[in-house]
Amino acid sequence: MHGIVRSHGGFISLTTEVNRGTLFEVFIPASEERAPEPESREVPVRSLGNGEVILVVDDESQIDKLTKIILERNGYAVLTVSDGMEAVACHAKHSAEIKLMITDLVMPNMNGAAVISAVRRITPSLPIIVASGYGTETIQNEVAKLNVQAFLKKPFNANRLLQTISEVLRSEVRS
Repeated sequence: MHGIVRSHGGFISLTTEVNRGTLFEVFIPASEERAPEPESREVPVRSLGNGEVILVVDDESQIDKLTKIILERNGYAVLTVSDGMEAVACHAKHSAEIKLMITDLVMPNMNGAAVISAVRRITPSLPIIVASGYGTETIQNEVAKLNVQAFLKKPFNANRLLQTISEVLRSEVRS
């Protein structure tokens, strides 16, 4: 969350009072640009999972948990890990079962680019989706160099996630 707020030029304020609680305030600069139209106009994804194993790599536990719930409710099996080192170890252990990996780019210890490189050495053809809250041109250029199948801008909704996975897995079947 902190990384997403910072990438938009904002900051988080924290106030704590004993026996009263803690208050987090998120400040993001106002923009004169119009907000994008909500994604609710998308046609719901009809092609659900059929038990395919998806490895989700994100250091934000809330994103891991929510993504896992969405995917499992829609027919996928999910492995979640919270950092790059765990991702490589998990992939090595389950490489024959994993059909797709979704990874964040900015993580402590081992970033997403290093994870992708290590995983590609084990399974060169594994479809990979990068999910990131950073939307800068630099990140977009880095993603393009990684030879991944898709980019998901955080925050994303369930339908966008399922649609992207469906498109990537369908394109792999046709390849």
